[in-house]
Amino acid sequence: MSRTQRKARALPRARPASPDPAMPRLSPERAFVVQLESSGAFARRTLRGRVEHLSSGEARRFGSLADLAGFLSRFQGGDG
Repeated sequence: MSRTQRKARALPRARPASPDPAMPRLSPERAFVVQLESSGAFARRTLRGRVEHLSSGEARRFGSLADLAGFLSRFQGGDG
């Protein structure tokens, strides 16, 4: 058995989370990945990074909370 195989076997396997009846299922059409820049952005109190809408693959860099919120709002459906 190789070192990689031993290491993989030693890691605990994640168990699927039990569904919480109080938490509604999330729509994949409204799923995003948000990457925040860490190069001092928080110290300057500015929010910068990149956001990607997972269903469409559309991505955009943002330089403020307003930019991020504007991108996210374009994908808001009529269900909430």
